[in-house]
Amino acid sequence: MRDTLVMIQCTNCGRMFNRSPSEAAKSVRGEYFCSWECWSAYRSKHYGQFPSGLVPNERRVGMAVESLEAGVEYSLEHIATKVPPSRYKIETRALSRYLSMRDDMKLVDRGVWMKVTV
Repeated sequence: MRDTLVMIQCTNCGRMFNRSPSEAAKSVRGEYFCSWECWSAYRSKHYGQFPSGLVPNERRVGMAVESLEAGVEYSLEHIATKVPPSRYKIETRALSRYLSMRDDMKLVDRGVWMKVTV
């Protein structure tokens, strides 16, 4: 037997639309959208550049590098403590790869990095 439909208001545009109670219960945040276009517009407006709400690893490493002083040698472990926390921990190998892609970081010795002025 089919569930009766419930009326739900779109979080983005305010339009009323029908959903089954089981579909309506799937929303974790209490946000409902009438279309993919409304979902995309809402996510762009409220979550900016990162629709998932998570900052990409490359940007997190950039934030850590910005906090370092130029001309000072830092161990990879010390830089890893400066990386902002996220749902996923960045691995040492990935951190080295992201640092090597940057113009303002130079590998001084094995596991030792220095921020240089560009």
